[in-house]
Amino acid sequence: MVSHKTLSLLAVSILVFLFQTVYASDMTKPPRKTYGLKELEQLAVERDANVESARHLVNSAKGELGETGLSYGPDADILFIYGPRGGKVTKEEIHKEYQVWMLVEQDLVDLLKIRPGRIKEMMAGVEGAEAEFEEAQRLAIYELREQYVDILEEKTQADFYLQLKDIYQNLLAIMKIRQLEKEALLSDVLEIEGALIEAKESFLTFWNNYESSRNLLALSLGLMAEEIEIRDIRPLPPLPSEEKLTHASLKNRGEIKLFEANAKQEEARASTSAYEDIDAEIFGGYRFRKNKEGEWRSGPEVGVGFSIPLSYLGLKKSRRKRFTEAKRFWESEAKAVAEETRREIRRAYERYALENIRSLNAEKGMELKREEMRIERARIENAVSTVPADRVNLLILEAEAVEMDMEKRLAEYEKMKSYYELLFLAGVSQPEELSVYNLAGGGGRKLYPRALWVWDVKNVLGNDPQEAFFVSFCKTKGIDRVFFSVNRQMEGSLPRNTDMPDFITRLHQNNIKISALFGDSLWVYPRKRARLIKRIQSIVAYNAVHGKRARFDGIHLDIEPHTLKEWGSEKKELLKMLADTYGLAKAEIATETGLLLEVDIPTFYEKVDPSVFKKIVETVDVITVMDYERKTPEKVIGAARAEIDAVVKADKGVIVGLNAGDFPDETDLEKLMIEVGNRLSATHSFMGFAIHDFDSYRALAVK
Repeated sequence: MVSHKTLSLLAVSILVFLFQTVYASDMTKPPRKTYGLKELEQLAVERDANVESARHLVNSAKGELGETGLSYGPDADILFIYGPRGGKVTKEEIHKEYQVWMLVEQDLVDLLKIRPGRIKEMMAGVEGAEAEFEEAQRLAIYELREQYVDILEEKTQADFYLQLKDIYQNLLAIMKIRQLEKEALLSDVLEIEGALIEAKESFLTFWNNYESSRNLLALSLGLMAEEIEIRDIRPLPPLPSEEKLTHASLKNRGEIKLFEANAKQEEARASTSAYEDIDAEIFGGYRFRKNKEGEWRSGPEVGVGFSIPLSYLGLKKSRRKRFTEAKRFWESEAKAVAEETRREIRRAYERYALENIRSLNAEKGMELKREEMRIERARIENAVSTVPADRVNLLILEAEAVEMDMEKRLAEYEKMKSYYELLFLAGVSQPEELSVYNLAGGGGRKLYPRALWVWDVKNVLGNDPQEAFFVSFCKTKGIDRVFFSVNRQMEGSLPRNTDMPDFITRLHQNNIKISALFGDSLWVYPRKRARLIKRIQSIVAYNAVHGKRARFDGIHLDIEPHTLKEWGSEKKELLKMLADTYGLAKAEIATETGLLLEVDIPTFYEKVDPSVFKKIVETVDVITVMDYERKTPEKVIGAARAEIDAVVKADKGVIVGLNAGDFPDETDLEKLMIEVGNRLSATHSFMGFAIHDFDSYRALAVK
């Protein structure tokens, strides 16, 4: 008898054998094929019901075209007539018992007038069907891309929240220890716990959304979810200009082409409508007949026939009007779709530009956070009693950097969706096709040069971490010139100042120019100009004792006589004195090669006295128009138009000054600079924008 132990060992052996067999057979299976975005696009086209329907429609239209060419050829008629004996006939007629006719007939109107028009009509039908087919293919690809990017977005958010969860867990562990040691409040611990719970819940939410969305996509394509590979999309080529995309859409958009084809069909119908009821036949053949006497006779038969309805003129007019109106309808539909497409491209382009700004801002924020993290790590590694350092601060910065990285990635995905939408609207399936339509080449929107006023310099100069932060801020915001305040306290010691050369050198190493900024409205008066001249001389003296890398690039004057109480009654006189003041300033730096004289002006000096303003423009090198409190391109350009025109005529440089404090968030400021820059970029004197000022811009950037 077999023991229980033996049976148990036997059962285990069988299970192990089965497991090994299944495992070994599974190992021998070929790896499951996976589908990336390109393969999924191909599957989407192959398995889309609308694409399949459109394909059948094309085949049907082509078949109808082929039939049309044969429909209006000659007809072959065979007639057999039986006349029984004794039938009553006239004297002239030979009595017939049997008669056979064999004829070939051709309607000349059908052949020469109707047939060509019908062929044109059917060819237009094929054009329309092919346009629908191409549009269905593009739509299938576009919808697949949208789904794919949405899934990618959900996966990315899940990954980021997983990172945040790990950071908050480390942070919570430190805070709990500090709470036990009475170094942290319970409320701080609870706040971190709340953030950790939120990160965990967000991770689960986005991961579940990712799995669900991928399963739905797989189901729609007849695949297993594991076969769909979700990975980041390679960078897309530069987007063409809005104008080029719009032009391409009018040529390639399927709906427009369909309506235009419908209009061609109606035009062809109108051209044939005049001949619908007219018959002009010729025929020829042979006839056999048996007469009364039983003799067979034969002979050729030829003839012509013509018929036209009495209501011909009325029918012709009515039909032509009907088809012409139908043609106009489809033309108006095509025009309406073209106008809507223009608007859709404009909206998509705006979204693309805004998401691009959002991405750039997030990237700039990340760079600032990375710089702050670098400084914090340096403090931790080189901790001394006078420099506070805290591991908690570093973890918080890491969490903020992760959030900014997520913001950047999400903006990139939204920008990608707008990119794909623009391709679809332009009637293009793949980015590579842009070159076929001469669309490649980034004729799109760009970021223009920027300058920055810096009045409060005490928190920048001489403080290494703050200097590093300032340089990083300028780089991430695209600042390539700063107007840096040189106040009265710095004036006397400037030639001996050791912080300024290092600071300017650091700016120049990062391709950022610097101009010495100072101003006082009273300097317009002759008796007050000595202070201005002394300030300029201090800059000249400083440059004289330092190498090129550590020198100022310009002197930037902010003298605003319009703020004086005398301005109301002495506008022209004060403006003349301002022109004289600038003349003296220019004379002081005349021998300094490369040192520019830059000045700030409001938007109304040209209106006060055009001739004096012209003198100002001709004296200085660069004018910055303080175009504050205006938030639309029309108002910004309109307010400064006279000043800009005067600068252009003098062949000098002009900068448009904007106030960061006028905007609720940075996106609005960025959008305005793009739109104004696009309109002024053709002006050779345009040198970009200046933003007032560092403190306001920094506050706006972190909103």
